[in-house]
Amino acid sequence: MKRLVEAGVLTESAASALRLFTSVRNEIVHGDQVTSDAEILRALDAGIPLLRTILAIPRERHIVAKTDVPLYETADAKTPLHDAYGLILDFISPGVAQVTSHIYPATGLYEVGKEVSWEWGGRQYPETWYRDPESGEIKLAWNGSLEFRGRHLDEV
Repeated sequence: MKRLVEAGVLTESAASALRLFTSVRNEIVHGDQVTSDAEILRALDAGIPLLRTILAIPRERHIVAKTDVPLYETADAKTPLHDAYGLILDFISPGVAQVTSHIYPATGLYEVGKEVSWEWGGRQYPETWYRDPESGEIKLAWNGSLEFRGRHLDEV
């Protein structure tokens, strides 16, 4: 925590709240005695400002740009991949004006314009190709990828 304070990621008050929260949490989880209501309230009192601090840290956002992009097993785009579709996400980094886009294999339902969490499934996909929806050009989607399984953030 000292390093996070020195780096400016956490304020000293947030670090203090984290120390208190960790101490009370450890007493609740690992203690030999029954935790009192006062101790539980102490943990909540420390945890709420800590949560606010964490939520205020700038982070990269992932927005659904395109769904149902056909995928292909070969560079000539003649052999379709039937068990997944391409999901194009826009990446918005804090403090950066430029948006970058990347495509991932997906099988779930996504809504364009929604922000998604960053999660992966266990299914692996080999080298795969797609036709860029904007240019029509056939492009390499990835050399290998796990299935994207992020959830809409308004559902998390």
